[in-house]
Amino acid sequence: MCSTYTTPVLMNTCKNELGKEPLVLSWQGCKPLPTIPDENFAVFMLEAMAKVVEGDDGAIAVVDAETGKKRTFSELCELVPRMSAGLAAAGVGLGDRVMYYSLNHTDYPLVYLSVLHRGATIVHISPIYEALHEDMMHALRLSGASWAIVHAELLDQAEAVFSLLPPNTLKKVWVIGGAVDRPAIEDLVAHGPIPPVTQLDGLNPASAVAQMPFSSGTTGPRKGVMISHSNEVSRMIMIKYLADVQEWLGTSESTDSTCLLVTSLSHIYSHIILFASLMFGGKVVLLPHVSSSAMLRAIQEHQVTMAIFTPHHLKMIVESPVGQEHDLSSLKLVTSAGASLSEYVVKAFKNKVGALVYNLYGMTELASFATGCIVTQDWKSLCIGKVMPFFEVKVVDLSSGQLLGAGEIGEICVRSPTTMIGYANNSAATSSMIDAEGWVHTGDYGYYDSQGLIYMTDRIKDLIKSKSSLQVQPSELEDLLLQHPHVAEAVVIGVCQDDFEEMPRAFVVLEPEAPVQPEVLKRFVNDRVPDFKQLTGGVWVVEEIPKNSTGKPMKRQLKAGQVTQLASCC
Repeated sequence: MCSTYTTPVLMNTCKNELGKEPLVLSWQGCKPLPTIPDENFAVFMLEAMAKVVEGDDGAIAVVDAETGKKRTFSELCELVPRMSAGLAAAGVGLGDRVMYYSLNHTDYPLVYLSVLHRGATIVHISPIYEALHEDMMHALRLSGASWAIVHAELLDQAEAVFSLLPPNTLKKVWVIGGAVDRPAIEDLVAHGPIPPVTQLDGLNPASAVAQMPFSSGTTGPRKGVMISHSNEVSRMIMIKYLADVQEWLGTSESTDSTCLLVTSLSHIYSHIILFASLMFGGKVVLLPHVSSSAMLRAIQEHQVTMAIFTPHHLKMIVESPVGQEHDLSSLKLVTSAGASLSEYVVKAFKNKVGALVYNLYGMTELASFATGCIVTQDWKSLCIGKVMPFFEVKVVDLSSGQLLGAGEIGEICVRSPTTMIGYANNSAATSSMIDAEGWVHTGDYGYYDSQGLIYMTDRIKDLIKSKSSLQVQPSELEDLLLQHPHVAEAVVIGVCQDDFEEMPRAFVVLEPEAPVQPEVLKRFVNDRVPDFKQLTGGVWVVEEIPKNSTGKPMKRQLKAGQVTQLASCC
């Protein structure tokens, strides 16, 4: 281990405390950062998996926790060129867009790498999209997808949307994951292989779009995020570097672990971990249908050593009444990303399960994690850790753009070689997100401390402009509400009072059998904050908080009143 790595719990450890002078934070490692190769991501992964096959030609790459279906590394290395040839025979070419709409499936790496091997682009459609028809239509129109691969279980939903498209929009639809009377990916794999390529004629890894996932859509319409082959390869080189200096996920644990993935592979979080595991020769256990019992059973049956969760999944396990029935002793590490992690949930999870929890911060537009840290007893809520290799982070004043120092709150900005090409057909939004110097303006409000630890306090769009233009951080009021013994979940938004002011309004889910008393909750908060932070917009007790696939509250639905209200007070 490098001599400057002084603690096993924090990445990118600084020797000295940071002063008050404004700084751009960057990785402070003892080993020079490697060169990033300029190649097709599929070729990069085939080369990495071929090394695994050399060591063990029967090694399992992915397994379905429900059906037991498996794919070995040897099969992937053989079948990717075959499926690439099948796609070529069907007419899929360089720059074409292929929609992928599926539950988590063992053939995801086969499909993804084959499409990229061909020089085409995967367009992700989440299987858990809210307002399905509207979201899928939006994604298809925006991406210009002309081919589709759809899971058998989702075929009826997909075809209902396809029927609304202009004739011949989709040239062909292949089915994955079931025996149906339709063209299937098995037809593509049946074609003869073509020699692996290091570069397709005309494919520029820096500008060729490898995948197009969509932004979370929690505050507005989803945007198509164009991620290049170079973005994908850069992230893998970063992860490999972290493993080389024994800091991948903040530990020196073996990289060839058994990893459980429950979040949809349409989300960049699961996608990253899947291919990182495959690069290291690890086994990935996929869960198509998520429940607390299914997660716990998969951990026990497959002796899972690492699980990829969101805070929502951690909470599901904490609240599960069946947890004690399963042997979870194999589980050593859990990652959490996709939404803010609360102290209550992480402490309750560690008390129940005992595994290390690693908090990661990233975003789809970065195609990577930018920061991370192990959650220890000293961990503070909202801490997202230290800067990853190849990344730079700065905090700037919202009004002036001036660089800020330790302890000063502003917008978190990030720069790295993994940054997306831009938003599909939306140059204005791209320019707003990425400035002329390559800095991604994350829209996240936060600061860093004297140790270089970064804290994300709120989304800037979520800040509430209260009396006299004073800003209210929703997270502060949410934390207060969660201190009340009757509150299980809380989300605070701003509701318009007039053109210049908003009123904080709380949406809460109560603990089972708790008395429904919104007035009590309002008074509980108002007695503890100054006038401009008080819940003047009232408290709504609701049946549930609408969330996206990673557990983030859908605040636009809350603003529109799209919830089942049980009681309220003004």
